[in-house]
Amino acid sequence: MSRTTLTAADQLNCFSGRHDIITNITFQKILMVAAAAVVVVVEIVVVVIIVKEVVVVEKVVEVVVVVVELVIIVLEVALRPPDLRATGGLERQRSDVCRFCAFEGGQFSSHKALERLNTAASSTDVEVLLNASRSEKLLMETYGVHLPDTQPDPVQSGQSADDQVDPIALQILGKYHPVINETHVPIRVAGDGNCLFRAVSLALYGTEEFHDTIRLLSAIEMIENRPHYDYEH
Repeated sequence: MSRTTLTAADQLNCFSGRHDIITNITFQKILMVAAAAVVVVVEIVVVVIIVKEVVVVEKVVEVVVVVVELVIIVLEVALRPPDLRATGGLERQRSDVCRFCAFEGGQFSSHKALERLNTAASSTDVEVLLNASRSEKLLMETYGVHLPDTQPDPVQSGQSADDQVDPIALQILGKYHPVINETHVPIRVAGDGNCLFRAVSLALYGTEEFHDTIRLLSAIEMIENRPHYDYEH
């Protein structure tokens, strides 16, 4: 009995054929899911037209947004090249964080990004944290998230300079370093554990609202350049 030997090319062709079959089956399933989602959306719209209540409409819009986001994610995964789909690489991680999850109130949420990094940091695998950091950086680049130009006068809108003075800091500086009070004024920031980043945000941009973004960028910098900051590892 003769034995047939498969060459590397033959094996590759066999694998490609199996992959085409799997891809076709997967794509058919994806189309079925997408069609079902469209039917759900249409039914929801019909309900909205019949009910016409503001509260119901708002809730329905939220549901529709979630359904559309899920369909987009599924289609992205299905249509992605096999090499990226099969790997646990950065492209897959970036797609896993959808716009609905990354945004809050219509804007990119640095707070949510920090929570994702914190979750990744709980892993004992450093690569998990590194991949999460790179993923957040790519998300920021994708959605054009960046800090604005610096403002020379750090005075928040709606507040006078006197309202922003920190009286406690003024007393401490007056006792231990009174000279600095002659040329500088200590400004009060919210005491929620982000004092450093709020102070930097206020000093650079005249508002504390960018403290989360500054903290996120600082975390990414320290994660991706760990040898410069963590001398014990």
